[in-house]
Amino acid sequence: MMIVKRRDLLRIGVELIRISPLICREILVPARYSFWDLHVAIQDAMGWLDYHLHE
Repeated sequence: MMIVKRRDLLRIGVELIRISPLICREILVPARYSFWDLHVAIQDAMGWLDYHLHE
């Protein structure tokens, strides 16, 4: 486990619900990130390609 003492970073946990086995990630992002930046960070952390299966 990494200990972060910087106030300009946020540690965010991402957990997929109703799925087995549990899939989760913990990411560090700058506090200045916009929602779009956070979206991209989560997509990258999960290995997703930013599209829906129905497209």
